[in-house]
Amino acid sequence: MNLKEELINYKNLTLELITNVEKEDYDRLDILLSDRQNVIEEINKLTYSKEEFLCLCRNLDILVLNQKLIKLSNEKKSAIRKHIDELRVSKNANKSYNKKFAVDSVFFNKKI
Repeated sequence: MNLKEELINYKNLTLELITNVEKEDYDRLDILLSDRQNVIEEINKLTYSKEEFLCLCRNLDILVLNQKLIKLSNEKKSAIRKHIDELRVSKNANKSYNKKFAVDSVFFNKKI
């Protein structure tokens, strides 16, 4: 394969990653990321000039897509982290609430 074909393959995988992150289909991300890494390794095996690589990347909007993927994944990651923190607070509140009633009921039973 030549450089352009590999970069087109890389672009398609990046677009697929963006779509899966937007749909929150996290099961396929590992497979897509490993495929993308394989494409990077294949690109590294090729012989090309820096100018040729940069020109093809600009023409295919690869840099824009990479930045979009990074931004989107960071947004999703922070949203998930926020949700986990909310669940943690709720769990702690439930533990404290249930513990208070459990202790009171023990004392109540002992008095009778």
